[in-house]
Amino acid sequence: RRLREQLPEGFSLLSCEPLGPAQPALNQSIRGIEYRVELPDEAGDVPARLASYAQQAEASVVREREGKTPVTIDLKRSVDNLVATGPNALRFTLKAGENEAVARPSELLSALFGAEWTRPGVATLIRESVVFGAPATRS
Repeated sequence: RRLREQLPEGFSLLSCEPLGPAQPALNQSIRGIEYRVELPDEAGDVPARLASYAQQAEASVVREREGKTPVTIDLKRSVDNLVATGPNALRFTLKAGENEAVARPSELLSALFGAEWTRPGVATLIRESVVFGAPATRS
């Protein structure tokens, strides 16, 4: 009950269980993050862009950070449930815990629509939910 009182307006607690000392940390159990995106009319026809993306054999981005080795992220492997929900809207899940590097929403949107649509304030990006599951085993 005390936890419910601390939640922001509009949030509801569905269930809660304590983690035992032998259980993995919560962040190690994240399998994916589900997003919804609304783009301005000028961004183009979302269903057509997604159809074009689906026809590509490969889609990847290279993430470069100062002082670190560049990392190539396979977008096709990192993204699940990519669907248009209207002429200017889409939903997708970015997988987590399966690859070394997790794709960022801006990297996917840039690959689909161009970098100009990833600037702050241009598109509406909403993190809708987090998908939890057993931690992935590392080989």
